[in-house]
Amino acid sequence: MSARVHGLKARLAFGAGIICLLLYAVVAPCMAAENTTADASTTVAPSTTSDTSAAASGAQVTIESTALNPGTFFTGDTGTLTVKVANRGTASVRIAGASVRSTDFDFLNSDTYTTVGTLEAGSTRELTFTLKARAGNRIYYPEVQIRMGDAGSINYAVPIRVDNSEIQVSLANAPDTYMKGQKNTITVAVFNPRRNTINGVTVKAAGTGLSVSDTAGFVGALGADQSRNVTFKVTPQDSTEMTLTVSYMNGLTAHSSTLKVPMTVGDRSTAANPVVSDVEIANSGGTYTLSGDVTNAGIDDARVVVVTVGSPATPADPNRIYVVGSLAADDFASFELTFTASGARTVPLLVQYKDDDGNAYEKTVEVTLQGGSGAVNESAGAASGVSAAGGPPAGGEPGRMGGGGVMSILGGGRPGSSTGTSSLPILPIAGVLVVLGVLGVAWRKGWIAKARTRLRK
Repeated sequence: MSARVHGLKARLAFGAGIICLLLYAVVAPCMAAENTTADASTTVAPSTTSDTSAAASGAQVTIESTALNPGTFFTGDTGTLTVKVANRGTASVRIAGASVRSTDFDFLNSDTYTTVGTLEAGSTRELTFTLKARAGNRIYYPEVQIRMGDAGSINYAVPIRVDNSEIQVSLANAPDTYMKGQKNTITVAVFNPRRNTINGVTVKAAGTGLSVSDTAGFVGALGADQSRNVTFKVTPQDSTEMTLTVSYMNGLTAHSSTLKVPMTVGDRSTAANPVVSDVEIANSGGTYTLSGDVTNAGIDDARVVVVTVGSPATPADPNRIYVVGSLAADDFASFELTFTASGARTVPLLVQYKDDDGNAYEKTVEVTLQGGSGAVNESAGAASGVSAAGGPPAGGEPGRMGGGGVMSILGGGRPGSSTGTSSLPILPIAGVLVVLGVLGVAWRKGWIAKARTRLRK
């Protein structure tokens, strides 16, 4: 009997457990739904200052976004904070006012939004506050408050960074020594180390006794961690100091950075240096032919190289001037000039050229014509030790025939000699041709054979 009782109790306990599990499975979802509804109602009726949305009578008001101009402030900068307020509910709501609270910024239009008005369902409105930074380098959190009367208020902390890092300006490319009175090219680099874009960037170069090709170089907008180059052509009249000024806008506030650069005037060690060598002079009937080589002994290229002669020499055809073109470093070119120089003992050989900036230069080499032989002396800082050969001697040049030979037998002078012209002896050649023609006719007619037979008899 007792065993039956114990079995019955076990069955009842097991059945009760199954019923409890079934009741929990049915009741638990309902309890969760009730708890969710209670949480949502707490968010809708804000009671603390950390809420970013509020709801009342079907309206759902929230701060959707904020925007700063500039993105990062200097101390003392004036900028704007724009707050976008949206009503995502089904009913309109009245916004009583909006303000920003901070001890680190001055809000210059605090009375603008003492009343805002009604925000219709599904609409948005932007509220713009003007502020001025008073604090130093740091991130600050002014608090935006949107007041909606009985529906409560929305409070939102906006992070604003203050950073006093200035725009950097440097010389990316400039000569160590500047040429006096000549254009020199410099490249100025502008770098933005800030976290935000700056606008209206311009670069100016100025200095006492300094001429600048462009008064200012315009860069425009310069993004965060970006750099841009600006090129100037500057012409100093003496050693001086150049001031580079970068002006720009950070939001609504103008700023500038400066760099002072000393400029030393002198001879540039890398400048092109045309050197004349292997000069030879020949005189033919009062017209001189001058030939030689010109070599660029500098590091920079020599542009538009032209060789000619100056007074008292007078250029003559066919080679009044000789255009060499460009000469790279260690490169050379040959040239030939023709000129007259009646009664002159020396003539100036002029080497004209330009640098990469378009500055014109001229070097003078004095060539001696005395006695048909002489030497050359370079001026304007050119290298010395250049020699020149005169006209050929009467007996002939080394490696060539002397005054005799075939051409003298035929009555013509040797080309390049000072005793005659280089034209061919037409009359002697014509006489030889006539004799050869007569002999040919006599041979074909048999006259030569008959003459030989008569001579044998």
